[in-house]
Amino acid sequence: MIAGLSKATTLYLAPLLLLAALLLSTFAFLAPAVMLHDQVALLTVTPSTSLVQGGGDNVDGPSIFLGLLGSCSKVKNSAQVNCTSPTLSPTYDLSVLPESAPRLLLSSPTASTPAFIAIALGFSVSFFITFTFISFNHKMGKFGAVFQKPLIQRVSAWVGFLGFLIGCVTSFPYYARMN
Repeated sequence: MIAGLSKATTLYLAPLLLLAALLLSTFAFLAPAVMLHDQVALLTVTPSTSLVQGGGDNVDGPSIFLGLLGSCSKVKNSAQVNCTSPTLSPTYDLSVLPESAPRLLLSSPTASTPAFIAIALGFSVSFFITFTFISFNHKMGKFGAVFQKPLIQRVSAWVGFLGFLIGCVTSFPYYARMN
């Protein structure tokens, strides 16, 4: 029983976890310009009085949601969300903010960041496909014998490692600049 549980965890749970991570990464990459307009963003600017009054949950005012592919904004909490068109070189619409708002803090990532993250997601998708085929090669018959070769498994591992490394390296300069 322990051997069966161990085999099931290794063969079936790992591709499922990879699929969940890949979907979440894709959602984070596409938000807020394409989907999840006011729920997920790289940087969110909302009105608050928490520094002055200690609580600011019921403050109404302009909000901006910045992402890698574009931005969304709304004039007040009950207003409709307006988004810029998604592109790999986004321009953020900061027109809803008052003139006294500091704009230097709202800088976009470097121009190549969205493209390299898209490349990293592409590597991750190809790793997911090859890793799933490698995990289920015993159920594929003659076609599965191709994925038992060590060269295919090494190439798959390197593709996954490159996707991870490109994603980490392209995200780091933006987060280092924010701190």
